[in-house]
Amino acid sequence: MSIPVILEEPIVKGAPSPNEGSDGDKRYSYVPNKGLFHFIKYNGKWHSSAVYEENIGAITKKGVHTENIQSNHDIRLAPGKNVEVKEKRSMGTGVFTEGFSGNGWRLRYEDNEYNLELDSLTVRGTLHVYELLLQQLRATNGTVVVTSAGKVDSFSGSTGAETIVFDDPSGHNVCPFATNDIILCQRVSVNAGATVKQLVRRVASVSGKTITVASDVSGQPSDTTSIAKGDDFIRIGNTSTSSRQGGVIITSDLTNAPFVEVFDGVSSWSTWTGTAKIKARLGQLAGISDSDAGLSDTTKFGLYTNDVHLKGHIHATSGKIAGINISSGVLYSDNTTFGASNNGFYLNSDGKFSLKDKLTFDPSSSTLTLSGTAVIGATGWAHSSDATKIDGGDIYAGSVTADRITATTLSSISANLGSITAGSINIGSGSALINADGSAVFTSVTVTAQNGSSIGGFTSGSSALTANNISVGTGAISNSNGHWSFNSDGSSQLAGDRIRFQNDGDITIHTATSASQGIVFYDAYSSGSPSHSGNNWKIMNGSTVDGDGSAVTGSFNFLKDGTNEFIITNTSVHVPSNSVFYLGIGTDADTGFQRDSGRMRVYMVNQSAMYPNQGSTSATGNGYDLGRSTAKWRKLYVVQSNVGDLVMDNQSDARWILREQPDCILARNCKTQKTYKLDMTETSDYNNETWEDSVE
Repeated sequence: MSIPVILEEPIVKGAPSPNEGSDGDKRYSYVPNKGLFHFIKYNGKWHSSAVYEENIGAITKKGVHTENIQSNHDIRLAPGKNVEVKEKRSMGTGVFTEGFSGNGWRLRYEDNEYNLELDSLTVRGTLHVYELLLQQLRATNGTVVVTSAGKVDSFSGSTGAETIVFDDPSGHNVCPFATNDIILCQRVSVNAGATVKQLVRRVASVSGKTITVASDVSGQPSDTTSIAKGDDFIRIGNTSTSSRQGGVIITSDLTNAPFVEVFDGVSSWSTWTGTAKIKARLGQLAGISDSDAGLSDTTKFGLYTNDVHLKGHIHATSGKIAGINISSGVLYSDNTTFGASNNGFYLNSDGKFSLKDKLTFDPSSSTLTLSGTAVIGATGWAHSSDATKIDGGDIYAGSVTADRITATTLSSISANLGSITAGSINIGSGSALINADGSAVFTSVTVTAQNGSSIGGFTSGSSALTANNISVGTGAISNSNGHWSFNSDGSSQLAGDRIRFQNDGDITIHTATSASQGIVFYDAYSSGSPSHSGNNWKIMNGSTVDGDGSAVTGSFNFLKDGTNEFIITNTSVHVPSNSVFYLGIGTDADTGFQRDSGRMRVYMVNQSAMYPNQGSTSATGNGYDLGRSTAKWRKLYVVQSNVGDLVMDNQSDARWILREQPDCILARNCKTQKTYKLDMTETSDYNNETWEDSVE
């Protein structure tokens, strides 16, 4: 260590305190009336050497005047007054770069303001700021979903039915989720492009910061792993509450990123993964197909939503506005053809304009063409001579001479008209209107004809118009011979009043006394006029004879081509011999009856059975007898096989089957599965049995 030159005269004022510092410490200090000195402590004492002396350097009581102060040691300023920097000057490190990524520090005067720029600033007391501008760059990995979110603190329970406790930094015992929220935990490897963790749950109940969940979201994917402490769950929708089915997605990593998306209507996993949830997107629009918006799943940046409210400049070269197509330099409704009848609207950047083929303007020829009717405004149009004037919907003229006048309304005090071509002729302010299609409307007009005069082939009488036995009167249109009439009360009569349509909805029919007339239905025909002949069914009143030979009148007969096929009386139903009376319709008609020469044949298919409606469960219980003691069946024929067996079953502890053999009767005990031969030996062991021996 080199020892500095020691001043001959001790420095008392301005020197470091003897108790200050340790050996080897260095200080710079201004000594009044002497200058700037460098001090170093050695052997417990401060020693000094002059840096600038007032008698040889530019150090005065007013300050230090020098280009540069350089030292390999600390520079200490301990003046009795303030250290000042000349106004509008700078102070800082020799190397300085401004901005976020700069280095060094500097206090400088710039743009009429003093500015201090450094890396950090610590204020122990109060920081008073009139204006505070914060600038910070932030970044996040993956995707941010603006929605309800929570971090797992602990969990319990089986997979798919867990109880989860979330972090609660506020200490208020709350969590952001509600019942039926659909929550998702997902982590994706950006480099691998694969889902590392994916869990989907429905919130079953909420209690403070604790929830119970279920794994029953419609269409949800399988778990890739299990819940762990520190997992972040977010709400993506709700199965029942519409106000909790939306959120905002900000992403730079998802498919078709980057974009900001507003979603809503998520009530299941399929709506979350579909595109119907997208209500608005700003950024990359790939992945959205919407023909109305001109999107076909291609890469394109922009704004997509149902409604956009913009104020200011709009620049569009394609698309639609209020149904009007936008093309390069052209607006059109249907196609890009000018003046076409199938193009409702056309306007190009040159001013070429058309409304179908009715109104066209071509600026190249300065031609405005109108095809059709023009309506002039209320101020009217007049010739310069004012002899003819068009005012609103009226034309005023002294006289009009023309071979044809086409007008919607023509009013004149008098007119000598050769021919009239008009949409309608209005007489008497609407009392009579004659239309171009030949129709006419008369309001509050009475047409009077003298007796005996003719109107359209009808002869006028005092109360009716008549022609060819047809009468048109005030109460009815009728046939004068009484064959038919249509009445004003809604009723009508046909066929000499044998058929009536009552005004209460009934249709009544009276056939002839011979009972041979009725309603006839003929086979369908393919074309031309129906002939009302050939194969037919007839329904009519008739008569028949019952099986006991008694005559029945007033029957209801169904005839096929003139032959009775079905007759209904008030006491019986008749079908022809050899015809089957089926019970059922279509394929259900599997049971029926048929007359067979005085016998009744029963039709039963698929081994069907015939049994009573109410079965018997005991010897004296409810049921039906097959025959009676005074009305017996003569014979019961059965085949010698199990289909002819006689089965006796009390539905409890006894079931016997009797089978006929040539020399005996076999009895089978189904409970013991033993067979017995009945040898017809008389016995008195069963005298207590009840037998139906009496004759009714």
